[in-house]
Amino acid sequence: MSVDAVLDTNIFLYALSKAPEEAAKSQTAQSLIASVCFGVPMQVIQEFYHNAHAKARLGISPENCSRMVAALIQRPIVLTDLDIFNEAKNLTLRYPLSYWDAAIIAATHRLKASLLYSEDLSHGQTYGKVKVINPFAEL
Repeated sequence: MSVDAVLDTNIFLYALSKAPEEAAKSQTAQSLIASVCFGVPMQVIQEFYHNAHAKARLGISPENCSRMVAALIQRPIVLTDLDIFNEAKNLTLRYPLSYWDAAIIAATHRLKASLLYSEDLSHGQTYGKVKVINPFAEL
C-alpha cells in the first residue's frame, strides 16, 4: 500500500471546525484533503474521533464526525502493531519526539509516503524518508 502523504489529526479537525477564528485553517485543510492522495494511521482516526467530541469549541456535530470517520476508514489505514511500536520507539531514541508523534511517522513509513502534513511537528524536518509539512505555516 502506497500513498503520497499522511495527514495528521489536526487536518481533519480543522476541516470540520466551525470556530470562526479557524476559518482560514478550515479552508486550507479542506483543500488539502481534496487534493492529496493520503493514508491514515488508525491512531489519527481515534484521535480525531475523541477530539471532535471532546472539543466543543470546534462545533463539530456528531453527524459530521461520523461522516469523516466513515470516509477515513475507506483510505489506506495502518494499525499499530509490534513493528510500528518498535519503529516508533526507535524514532524516539533518535529524535526528540513523543511516542505518539513517532508512531505517526512510523505509520507514514509503512504507507511508503514521503510527506506528513501536521502542525504538531517542525515544518521542513525530515525523519528518515518522511518530510513534515505544516500546511498552516503561511497563515
